[in-house]
Amino acid sequence: VNWLRPVRRDVRRPMGEERPSKILVVEDSRDHAILVRNVLSRWLKGKSARIETVSSVSEALDQLSTCSFDFILTDYRLPDKTGLDLLHEIKIRGLSVPIILMTSAGDEELAVSALKGGFIDYIVKSETAFNELPRTIESAYERYLFQEREKKLKMELADKNVQLSSANQKLAELSVRDELTGLYNHRFFQERMVEEFARAT
Repeated sequence: VNWLRPVRRDVRRPMGEERPSKILVVEDSRDHAILVRNVLSRWLKGKSARIETVSSVSEALDQLSTCSFDFILTDYRLPDKTGLDLLHEIKIRGLSVPIILMTSAGDEELAVSALKGGFIDYIVKSETAFNELPRTIESAYERYLFQEREKKLKMELADKNVQLSSANQKLAELSVRDELTGLYNHRFFQERMVEEFARAT
């Protein structure tokens, strides 16, 4: 199949509000790298976007050490390591970035298991899959942003709960201590007496 023939599908029509502006493509096949870059360039035409293409995990890590990216597309089988190794290295570095794994036909089982490992999505390389990359990336990117917003909200809620618990504890402390002297007040001794009486009976 000639995957380098012109893409007929119109990718210029906006499909959503969110699009990554810095994309890293990790692909050792020159033909596939050119095709992916051309599809993405047409999709992002007129946008302030940057697309970097490298051919190995080591080159990808070099890029990530000096630049930040909104999205990564990586082949599974690379000259030095695999796409799974790249994902592992990114996690070790504490980077948060959505990654799509590109596999060859026959690697579908691997791709499904890779999703459980942290990839946002995967594609099986084909002419159709490459032509549909803009829609695939946009959908995955919006899903990633939603997950990140949800994660942030959960963290903020957890912080608010900690602050509320601390405030409640302080209020409870103020209710039985004199604010000026810090000594237990009359209410404290009344509550202790009630407790002691209840234990005695």
